[in-house]
Amino acid sequence: MMSQTAVAADNTLVQHHIQGLIFLKEKMMPTAFTGEITPEQSAHQSGQSTSHILWNAGHLVWAIDHELVPSLGGEPVLPGNYHELFNIGSKPTNDPSRYPSAEELLSNFSRVIDNAILLLNSMSDEDLSRPVWEHSMTRDIFPTVGALLNVEQVHAGYHIGQISLLRRTQGLPSGFGM
Repeated sequence: MMSQTAVAADNTLVQHHIQGLIFLKEKMMPTAFTGEITPEQSAHQSGQSTSHILWNAGHLVWAIDHELVPSLGGEPVLPGNYHELFNIGSKPTNDPSRYPSAEELLSNFSRVIDNAILLLNSMSDEDLSRPVWEHSMTRDIFPTVGALLNVEQVHAGYHIGQISLLRRTQGLPSGFGM
């Protein structure tokens, strides 16, 4: 089996998606929690925004586990309270005690990404045109596995950008050198 950090010799669409998930796991998400950050800073809501760092990170973990993994043929692995805290339409609060710690989120993020990569490693490019699982909340917008994988990269960039901005509004480094 290919190492998750190795770059594939072939450039299949499946390998392209695996490489994107590896980058997200190894570089993007950990950078979002770089340096000293308190639980209160992680749950800080800035200005008109109601989201915060913990919610954005948890939402990404939840989305991959509850939308992408089942569409790849796997089972979600996160605790049940992740759905209540991080699903589409959930209402973030600034109470950090309601949320998993940054360490738990990063650990679960790694586990969920590894699960998705394991499932992708058994797929071909042709499998990317399979329909997403029947209970997907976004099935009407992203009807195939490939479409869902494509949007997941954009989705992750969007929420990691929010995390970067939420860090900066509190005087913290963005985590991305900006």
